[in-house]
Amino acid sequence: MDVQLLSSSPTVPLSTFLFPLALLAGYCWYFYDEWKKSKRIRYPTMAPGGFFHVLFKFWDVTVADYLLSLIREHGGPTKVIQIPLAPPGKHFFVVGEATVARQVLENPQTTKFLPIYSMFDPITGGPTFFTSNGPRFKHARKSTNSAFAAVHVAGMAQVAQTLTDEWIQQKLEGKEHGMDVSYEMQRLTLKIISKVA
Repeated sequence: MDVQLLSSSPTVPLSTFLFPLALLAGYCWYFYDEWKKSKRIRYPTMAPGGFFHVLFKFWDVTVADYLLSLIREHGGPTKVIQIPLAPPGKHFFVVGEATVARQVLENPQTTKFLPIYSMFDPITGGPTFFTSNGPRFKHARKSTNSAFAAVHVAGMAQVAQTLTDEWIQQKLEGKEHGMDVSYEMQRLTLKIISKVA
């Protein structure tokens, strides 16, 4: 007696279902672990509106006003807010207080998110203290320390004051109406740097 299977559908290997299931379980475990960590660590207030709302605000020309209003309304005493634009497992903070920003930058555990900063490398001719972490950051920072010594900064302040006063007399006290403020400030800044250098 011959026994034949009545099913005409091909058999599907069990691994076809196990791999996506294992991948889904891994993602769930990762996000659960991140959620547990976030409950242990007190992060600053998250900006209201969610990912897409904040993303659209970042594409707007009024992004600076938007960030300032967020810091004023939700930043608390430290003037720090969390922005929901970071990749999973990372955090994106906006600091609105100079002393807090300095503490963060001087903390040896602080590192820059290099994928964002690396876009400046072609502009600067390679990694600088602005676009690097660790030993490269320390080396580049030490090489620029002398330029920001108190003597040089004091000399720069005097030149900046003189050139700014001249600019005010030429542009603001004159009869000129309408100017590109961004262009004028860049021009004045470059003028001051070239005089001091």
